[in-house]
Amino acid sequence: MRGTNASTSVVQRRTSTVLGLGAFCIALALALLAMCLLCFAYLGDAPVFPWDEARHGISAYEMAMTGDPIVTTYRYETDMWNLKPPLSEWLQVVSYRLLGYTPLAMRLPSALCMMATCMVCLVFCWRRHGRLPGLAALVSLLSAGCLWTLHCARTGDADALFVMLCTLSTVCLCVADRSPRALMGSCLCFALAFLAKSFHAVVIGIELVAYIVLCRRSLRITAPLVVACIACAALPIVCWAGVRVIRDGTQFLEQMVLYDVLNRSANAIEEHAGGPAYYVAFLLGEVGVVASWVVLACGMAVGLAVGAGDDGTRKGWPHPAPEDVALWLAFLVPLVLFSMAKSKLYWYVYPSLPALALLVGKHSQPLFDRLGQRAVLVLVVPLLACAISLRRTAAVILHPDASDFQAALWSVLDREGSPAGKKLYLDVTDARSEGWSQEDVLVAELAGDMRCADGTRADWASDADALIVTMTNRVPEQGSVVASKGDYVLVAHG
Repeated sequence: MRGTNASTSVVQRRTSTVLGLGAFCIALALALLAMCLLCFAYLGDAPVFPWDEARHGISAYEMAMTGDPIVTTYRYETDMWNLKPPLSEWLQVVSYRLLGYTPLAMRLPSALCMMATCMVCLVFCWRRHGRLPGLAALVSLLSAGCLWTLHCARTGDADALFVMLCTLSTVCLCVADRSPRALMGSCLCFALAFLAKSFHAVVIGIELVAYIVLCRRSLRITAPLVVACIACAALPIVCWAGVRVIRDGTQFLEQMVLYDVLNRSANAIEEHAGGPAYYVAFLLGEVGVVASWVVLACGMAVGLAVGAGDDGTRKGWPHPAPEDVALWLAFLVPLVLFSMAKSKLYWYVYPSLPALALLVGKHSQPLFDRLGQRAVLVLVVPLLACAISLRRTAAVILHPDASDFQAALWSVLDREGSPAGKKLYLDVTDARSEGWSQEDVLVAELAGDMRCADGTRADWASDADALIVTMTNRVPEQGSVVASKGDYVLVAHG
């Protein structure tokens, strides 16, 4: 540890010539401010998004209402579509109960997980390679606009939690050569990732096994450590699966394997198709990610050219250290594994982005060490690209899409008032004429604790205690308007 501290102090002295302490503090403060704004600004203002956010939000809400933490439901029936264990829903239940039943509370766990991921990248690179590499890692992650606008940091699903656990596992592997017990942390991250995203956690398992094989000579693995790692990886999963089987049999677990693994990997289900280069093309379309690649390439080129080490000595052609192995595995395994699957969704590759940020942090160190203030010239274009990416992200956050129907539901329903908790029918002639969508079900539940029902006006007419949402020009003769908003009205029996 003394050697590590001495090496870090040498790095800090060199990098201070690139950016003075005062300038660094200002840059760090701006980056942290940007992180907070990206995570939390207007977090609850966007309408509820369909599919994953709506489904997770409904399951968490109904879990809070029923008090059942094991069996996830959709419209109070066992959910056999979202075949994931309930870890993310548990976090949302806690947030609902602390902050109320709102979109903000639903999304807050994701925002906190993403903020934690950013801080892990910053602190790890700072402690290992110096304060400027730490700042570079943070900026790299902030500039990956897809994390902040598409299905992760600001949506109420399991992806930000999964990304955080993948990042923590990677950091554990990076220090496992010096602290073998860190392997237990990686195994625990695997278990928690499984409880969040099911078999997506296999990426951590593959990284862990490959790391042990490739770095076996650098690791001190004992029999007790192996037993402890197996326990950390298996016990949380076994406990949840056992309780789930006791509650409602093996059908859910069987569908997890048959549909969510075998079918999704072998077939392009739900029209989520893409070629082998799908994820590479997606990442190349992200300006901030391309900028990170430029910095990484420049840093690696300088490092190879001068043979830079942490202590400033010339070492010639470098051999990959365990940290390099862990970081490259964390970047490549999700990219390669999900490229092989037939079903493709862009957020599957998100765990690679914090690994890329950590690589940028590590390999930016030679830039700052060898080029000094000239490193600024190398970084001008990537920094401009990052600024463009951040501006685009801010534009999406500040100007979210609107939903008149969701706004109407929030206006006409009152979970504290007399209509709360009743059955609610839907009778409209616009795009929602086919029935309740998932996002509208969630809004109805959050806003009025409603039980959304399928059926026609005739079904509502025969249900004396039910309510119906309809258009202003379609109010039933036997109904009385409870509340209205725009083109929509809430009607009860007269």
